[in-house]
Amino acid sequence: MVHRTFAAAALTVMVGVMPLQAAEHQILIMGDGYFPDVAFVDPGDTVQFVNVTDLAGMATATDASWDSGVLEQNESFTLSVTEETHLEFANGADPETATIHGALSFEPAPLQ
Repeated sequence: MVHRTFAAAALTVMVGVMPLQAAEHQILIMGDGYFPDVAFVDPGDTVQFVNVTDLAGMATATDASWDSGVLEQNESFTLSVTEETHLEFANGADPETATIHGALSFEPAPLQ
């Protein structure tokens, strides 16, 4: 009985410290916005930005800490999310003049 209790406790501790599997997210760069405009992520996830328009597009952190560069039609950029990743982005290096904005969020996704 004591042996089973110890084994169950050890298994519980091991499962409790196992890392969660990272998720992959996709954000579409569209002519008039990002879809979705907010992606709910966790550190360790990746976010792929894909330009689905026939015009050049981009995604740049509003603090300029990361930048997709110019993406032509069907080109993509993958961002690895860390705890330090700046979460707000726009379609230009200057958020004041950017015409579209988006965000990543570490908050839980709302229920649908």
